[in-house]
Amino acid sequence: MLKAAGGGGGGINPAQKGAPGGVAPLDASGKLPASYLPTIPTGLFPHSHTAAEVGAISTAELGVGNGVATLDASGKLTAAQLPTISLSWSQVTGKPVTFPPSAHVHVAADVGAVAVAEKGAANGVATLDASGKVPASQLPGASVSVEWGNIASKPSTFPPSAHVHSAADVGAVALAEKGAASGVATLDASGKVPKAQLSLVAADVGAVAAAEKGAANGVATLDAGGKVSASQLPSQLAGSPHGQCRLEKSAGGIILLPFNGNNIIVNGVVRTIPASGIEWTTAPTANTTYYVYLYDNAGTLALEINATGYSRHTNGVYTKTGDTSRTLVGMARGNASGQWVDSLQQRFVLSWFNRRRKRLGLPGVSRSTASTVLVETSSADRNEFLNWAGEVVSQQLVGQVTHSFSGSATTYCGVGMDNASSMYVVQAASMGVGWLEPVSIAGDFDASEGYHYIVPLIAVNAATVTVTVSGTGSISG
Repeated sequence: MLKAAGGGGGGINPAQKGAPGGVAPLDASGKLPASYLPTIPTGLFPHSHTAAEVGAISTAELGVGNGVATLDASGKLTAAQLPTISLSWSQVTGKPVTFPPSAHVHVAADVGAVAVAEKGAANGVATLDASGKVPASQLPGASVSVEWGNIASKPSTFPPSAHVHSAADVGAVALAEKGAASGVATLDASGKVPKAQLSLVAADVGAVAAAEKGAANGVATLDAGGKVSASQLPSQLAGSPHGQCRLEKSAGGIILLPFNGNNIIVNGVVRTIPASGIEWTTAPTANTTYYVYLYDNAGTLALEINATGYSRHTNGVYTKTGDTSRTLVGMARGNASGQWVDSLQQRFVLSWFNRRRKRLGLPGVSRSTASTVLVETSSADRNEFLNWAGEVVSQQLVGQVTHSFSGSATTYCGVGMDNASSMYVVQAASMGVGWLEPVSIAGDFDASEGYHYIVPLIAVNAATVTVTVSGTGSISG
């Protein structure tokens, strides 16, 4: 008698057939039933092949550059995939020997001819009669120029008919014009024109009319001492100099006011500036610099602002280039808001005449930076100004500087004009922890004519530098 495994006989317990942890039974054909086979996860043995690995051509190469051509439904290459072929005539086979033209029609112009319809027609060509001449009907109606020798049956003489000529016809003067108004003078027995027929003015005999003595555009008279009276002298020659004025900022704009007198030369004439001044109140264009000119506006002096520059007239007066009727009196600029200003930080009104030093000013400010190259403390710290060519600009900064570095550091303070790279004066200081280094920088700058600004500059080689400064300076105008 056999015993199951575990019973000492080396067999399998029937209870283990088909049971988990047991053994799988076989079906009638001696095969494992599919229900006992494990499920193999999808992708457990992934693989793929390229077209080249199986000796094929990738579909991505169909009909593209450097790929293969495709065939159409008829099994032919499509025209779009055929190359452009250039052949010489000798390379073409099967070409015809002759090229008989197809039926066609030419117009007269094609063969250098005139159309029949144009014969004898308007804008066409003339016809010829039986004698080979152009018919009279086709000749122009205007007179025809014919050589005298070609005129037949002409008369041999041309006796004039009765007629009368005037003196003008024969280049003479009519007797009625002798001694008459608008006629000709007669001569007396001595061959001279009678005095009665003479009508002379002072200029005819090289003289000055009595009416011109002491009159405008006439000649000056002399007093009992043989001198020209002061009343007839021009004002500039009588001790009234040019340029007795200054251009200033007014409440409503800019104004030209009398200064140490009231005379100025405009268009070559000495004019008087009214005590109330001459004002311009129209707002300027923002951030635009103008020259200011004085001119005569129909008898009244007026101001003009213009970007056109000036030049020196032959009489020494500086006038608008290209228009000597405009006398230069100043320069002015609109601020960023399109307003006329003239303040400590924006000196935007300059006088051409009677210039004086005008202060620039920067109120105390405290600024910090960690920049290792000189930079503006702030665009708000700019001293903006206008300058006449040849004038010197002065600027001074005073204050103190400190830094946040735990050790010593070198700080730099300077003054720049128009940008941080245009440095004029620089102060450097090596400082320990907690030091306060005084700042005192002053300099005179040569600035070109027009708009400029001056600004404090700071830098530090370590950590952060803080500078507290105020500024003052001056320009001429």
